Amino acid sequence: MVFRPHCSTALALIALLTALPTAETTAQATRDQSRLVLGVSVGYIGGTDLWSVAEQPIITNTEATDVFRLKRSLRSNVSVIGQATWYSSANLGFTGEMAYLGLGTRDSCGLVAASGDPLNRLVCRTLDGNERPASAVALGVGVNFRPASRAFLQPYLRAVTGIALAPRSTVRTVATIGQFGDTAFTIYPGNNGTDTKLTGTAAVGFATSASPGYQFRVELRNTWVQLPIVTGPTAFQGEIPPTRSAWKALPSLLIGFDIVLEKRRGRRY
Repeated sequence: MVFRPHCSTALALIALLTALPTAETTAQATRDQSRLVLGVSVGYIGGTDLWSVAEQPIITNTEATDVFRLKRSLRSNVSVIGQATWYSSANLGFTGEMAYLGLGTRDSCGLVAASGDPLNRLVCRTLDGNERPASAVALGVGVNFRPASRAFLQPYLRAVTGIALAPRSTVRTVATIGQFGDTAFTIYPGNNGTDTKLTGTAAVGFATSASPGYQFRVELRNTWVQLPIVTGPTAFQGEIPPTRSAWKALPSLLIGFDIVLEKRRGRRY
């Protein structure tokens, strides 16, 4: 009667001592740590207001003068980003990226004062809702910071600066009319060639662990682009308007896939 309790206690102690190394080994195991990553992200980039002119005088075929209300905005678009990131330490990394931003525009026009000139009515109606594509590409370099490099979900912060190659002027305003679009009615002239603009980006996101050699990311970012905007009307159409440079913010949400080219293996025991 006395032997059985002591036997049961001894068996329990043996089982506990046997389990301790297993628990300690599990606690020591760590995940792989990515060091060199090549990836691509796809997502949605929002638009924003660009400039507006409340009263733009337009010459008519009579002594009267029409007045247009003009507005231009940047359209939302699909964004695609290619990135390469190298982590010099567990937490700090350096990144280079090439991003498709879009920067297409949408115009609106309203008649504030109308003389009844049919050409001006047609011009304003043509401009209203007119969209222009623009395949802007941004090149940038920056830094990454990740506080938990071996966790399954790794939060990170990213800051990037660079330049954008914009193929269309954000000032030039022309209505193309006629049955075959062969007549151009210019309100604001401007260079229609490629311009170089400054950009800056701040991002926050989450990446999965590097095992078994790839990882997924979700990223929320805000990109600022320095663009010329119209600040006021001209005496009549066809004249160069007053302008200035302004920073415009474009928010975006991205989903990314990365290939881990180099990693530091975690402990398996």
